[in-house]
Amino acid sequence: MAGSELASASCFTKCMTRDEQRQRIREEMLRKRDSIPSAVRHELSRIINTRTIDFIETQAINSVMLYLSIRSEVDTHDLLAYLLRTNKIALAPAIEAKHLVPRRISNTSTQFKRHRYGMLQPDQNVCPKFPLNQIDLIIVPGIAFDLKKYRIGYGGGYYDRFLPKCQQATWIGLAFEDQLIRDTLPQSWDVALHFIFSEKCS
Repeated sequence: MAGSELASASCFTKCMTRDEQRQRIREEMLRKRDSIPSAVRHELSRIINTRTIDFIETQAINSVMLYLSIRSEVDTHDLLAYLLRTNKIALAPAIEAKHLVPRRISNTSTQFKRHRYGMLQPDQNVCPKFPLNQIDLIIVPGIAFDLKKYRIGYGGGYYDRFLPKCQQATWIGLAFEDQLIRDTLPQSWDVALHFIFSEKCS
């Protein structure tokens, strides 16, 4: 790229608001994540799940709330199967009145319903609520994660509102290495996670 073009691109970025810059990061990183071949995503998800399971076992964690993966996210279905197989308390978030509500899952065949956003979530008619102060670990999705463990999600702010209510819990983001960047330009209300697990680090 010529010097004048570099200067123009730099000016364009500097002239953007923080919200516009974050939206640009969101769009670019989502495209990058979507471009990972499905077979590669499956193998990388397996590695990340193994790291997460090792953490759960070494920390003697009993109750885990995890997102139910969709599209190109790090797949959590095997992780959910592990929780149920080992008699851990498996929780998933349901979106209710613009808030996340943790509900307990015991049967993946009959206890899910499709939300209008496209993801599965616990059926509130059959999955009981679980006390926030009894959650040991919360596994968080995201589109981009940075060196200070801040994240960019889908823009709804659900986890930024939810996580501060669960101060006793450990907060972990699951990410492919391609989702890790230097700075997500966090807003004042954003919260940093405790750990980010990828295929290369935890």
